[in-house]
Amino acid sequence: MRHALYLSLLNTGIGPARLRSIELSFAGRPAATVRALLAICCTQEPESSLPNTSYWSSGDLRGFMLQAGKDVALFAWPDAPGDPRWARLDAARKNKNTTIGVRVCYCSVFDECYLHDIAYREPRRVGACPTPAVPYGD
Repeated sequence: MRHALYLSLLNTGIGPARLRSIELSFAGRPAATVRALLAICCTQEPESSLPNTSYWSSGDLRGFMLQAGKDVALFAWPDAPGDPRWARLDAARKNKNTTIGVRVCYCSVFDECYLHDIAYREPRRVGACPTPAVPYGD
């Protein structure tokens, strides 16, 4: 079986969740795409010279209804033997001193909204989902 790097969202609640906003970052620096994440995290190459990553990514998930008990991949990058960027991203995800950040805002079918940050265990209730400065998936 071939290894891959995955980042996915799992709905552990009892009802569906409508995704309103997603933010992805590395060491506090926002990334709108997987390609941007690679540029921040894993290489000195300009983002424009990095490989096309659109087939690794789910793209813009705003408005997506995630069923209870289901997950959706933000991205999946198959092992790329010999590509140092893959190895660096894999190392970064394992390193407790570096942070791949994820913030998701979602709402229930009753329009009760919650903001969840991967850095914290529990989501917090919010009146409305904020619009991120750099939304993931654009």
